[in-house]
Amino acid sequence: MNTDFTRLQREADRNKRFNELAKEAYKEYQKNIKLSETLQCEILKGVKSGENILPLFLKAVKAISLMTSNKLFYTEIAERLNKGSGKP
Repeated sequence: MNTDFTRLQREADRNKRFNELAKEAYKEYQKNIKLSETLQCEILKGVKSGENILPLFLKAVKAISLMTSNKLFYTEIAERLNKGSGKP
């Protein structure tokens, strides 16, 4: 009888942790959507005002990175562009 309770308690704890992780992932996803929407607005505004294409390109890459949850994508492109421009 006690082992059934222990097994059920472990299962309940596991389910609770899974739900907490899912909630955190969803919050991160929502935050990334909001940030990518902000970047999209900034890109459109920059194109309309004739802003330099490189900062706009990096904003677009950042938006893609946020929407795909691939931080390395933005980091690698930004680093490669900085190497090519001679910036530290």
